[in-house]
Amino acid sequence: MAVVALLICTLALYEQHKGIYREVQAQTLATMQDVALRNKKGVEKELYNTQKLLSDITAVIQLRYPNIESDSDLKDIVPELKRFASTYGFKRMGVILPNGITYTTDSYVYDLSNEDAYLYGMQGLPNVTESLQDEIGLPDWINVFSRPLFNQSSEVIGVIYAVYHTKSFKELLTLDAFEGEGYSYIINTDGQVVSDSKNAPMYGTQNLLDSLLSMDKQNAETVSRLKDTMATHSDTYDTFEASETQYLYCAPLEAELLHTSWYLLTMVPANVLDSRVAPILQHQNKFLLIIMTVIAAMFIYLIVSYRKDAHTLHNLAYVDPLTGGDNYAYFLEKLPRMATGGYMVALDLSEFKLINSICGSAKGDLVLKSIWNILNKHLEKDELAAHKSADQYVMYLHAVAKDVLLARLRFICGEITSLAEQHNTVQISPYFGIYETTDTSNPEECYTRALQAKKLAKDDTKKNWAFYEDVDVEAITEKKQLVDHFDTAITNNEFEVWYQPKYDVESHRIVGAEALVRWRTADGTLIPPYRFIPLFERNGMIVTLDEYVFTTVCKQMKEWERQHKHLFPISINVSRASLYYEFILERYTEILKAYDVDPALVPLEVTESATINNQQIQELVERFRLAGFPIYLDDFGNGYSSLATLNMMHFDTIKLDKSLVDYIGDSKGEKLLRYTIKLAKSLGMKITAEGVETENQVKFLQTLHCDEIQGYYFSRPLPLAEFEQLI
Repeated sequence: MAVVALLICTLALYEQHKGIYREVQAQTLATMQDVALRNKKGVEKELYNTQKLLSDITAVIQLRYPNIESDSDLKDIVPELKRFASTYGFKRMGVILPNGITYTTDSYVYDLSNEDAYLYGMQGLPNVTESLQDEIGLPDWINVFSRPLFNQSSEVIGVIYAVYHTKSFKELLTLDAFEGEGYSYIINTDGQVVSDSKNAPMYGTQNLLDSLLSMDKQNAETVSRLKDTMATHSDTYDTFEASETQYLYCAPLEAELLHTSWYLLTMVPANVLDSRVAPILQHQNKFLLIIMTVIAAMFIYLIVSYRKDAHTLHNLAYVDPLTGGDNYAYFLEKLPRMATGGYMVALDLSEFKLINSICGSAKGDLVLKSIWNILNKHLEKDELAAHKSADQYVMYLHAVAKDVLLARLRFICGEITSLAEQHNTVQISPYFGIYETTDTSNPEECYTRALQAKKLAKDDTKKNWAFYEDVDVEAITEKKQLVDHFDTAITNNEFEVWYQPKYDVESHRIVGAEALVRWRTADGTLIPPYRFIPLFERNGMIVTLDEYVFTTVCKQMKEWERQHKHLFPISINVSRASLYYEFILERYTEILKAYDVDPALVPLEVTESATINNQQIQELVERFRLAGFPIYLDDFGNGYSSLATLNMMHFDTIKLDKSLVDYIGDSKGEKLLRYTIKLAKSLGMKITAEGVETENQVKFLQTLHCDEIQGYYFSRPLPLAEFEQLI
């Protein structure tokens, strides 16, 4: 009986304890909600005011410049925007032309045709981006507010945008309650942090949901509930575990210009609640200590329950939160224990980001879940599949004949493709990388090889699959080694400038040379240009290499002058990528001044493909001419060439490609050469023939009064020492 009474007293005390705790907790949560809603209104007001300010600025621009008709007119408003940026404290402002090129108030020019500010603006929609890492100027986290710019006919002719310092949100998120221990975050539906308050303990984290998961496995349920709350655009209270229990309140931000939802999370440590409850509960806790032995059995039970819950949470670690199916961690753990041989298949979707940007992230998530259902439905016994991340999936299928495997993949592909009509989205195009193996002890390595095959499939216009055996692994490895060693090669002067002489047609005397680049590694190996030039043109490193060659030639010119040698013009190739570098003229002019070299001695060679139909590059080339640089049109006649190009821009010299010179001996080809040279000369241009290898070619070019000859008939490209002996 005493035991029953003691138990009743204990339960009563416990219920009273809970009641007091719940009351204080309710007050704390009410305060949290009040503080969060005040901050919510502040952020929403800031978003509205900033967009309203940009709207007013756009209206002023349209009023002051009512007759905007061309790109040059649009660029004229940049000084006006600079005054607004300075007045209202924006990091920068800019205007985006219809072709996606932007001109900014801090003198940057770059392509924004793939960015939301441009895409929404050209649709006539205002927009504010999530936090971005500023890739130009001083590194900073920014948000970009944008609005369309209309002409008098209400047509979108460009986009005006303002770059907002993300750190400005921090001031709005400062809490004045909970003894300064409360803090806040703004996140999007994926958990990416837009901003946080100054005292946020996870300051600098990029994804809040990922950070919560990494703190404690118990937070998986909290993260799942938060995602459900954000999916329904509602608000909620919850808790999570860090160094101690924390309370949070999540509320959506209402702003019409947000194309991706943002949410405000306000958090308060549990010790704030405990500090309010402690004085009240102090005496009760003493009594609870007395009866601890009585309820020890209850604690044992709770410990056992906790271990079961921990085991459940451990299982949750292997379930993909988006699809509800297996995740990649489960795939990696289970595959080595069950598979003996088969095909690792990496699956990806081409341009899946269009679904999220056009149809919304909710529709994108629906498509990803549907794809998982398709894959899971087609799995046979002892086969695996998992959603890895974003629009990437992985499968391990039984070893069968390749034609049988491809038939299965085509069937899967057909069902995935049909999702576009089923869910009313843009077309979905899956592609597959396949790696066949009998050893699954290292699934990560198998998946990496499937990924390499998938990249090959993505670039293939005829089929949407590729096997790893089709991948040129040796070529990929070599290219990576070349790229990785590039900076060291520049620093150690491993790139050598060679010179191919140019000869006068009549006198057969040297009249100049073309600078060519060779790569001699530290062990003396000479790498020919065809192995690294195309690679560096694709990844942009050619800009650095072009400048290196230009600097080397200027330095050598100065050395020849010091030695009192006769100076010949040395022409230097400038790639398309270098011509896109905004300050290339200023940079090359600085190098000339540093070595005191006349620009007439360093002509620049540009290809027709780099200049045709590109007004910006044409203007840049003309600025080079005005600065004193002779301009050569290189490789004329190689592939598609237009005689109209000779009339569109002024070139000092036309360099006939070897493919045209090889026409000599063919009556139609000779006629083409004759009239091409005649036209160029009538326009005041000199002619240099490249790739001349025979005496017949030399004699025929003499009859056409070609000015200069370059080719193996006279000389191959020479290293510096041999060229100096020749001259």
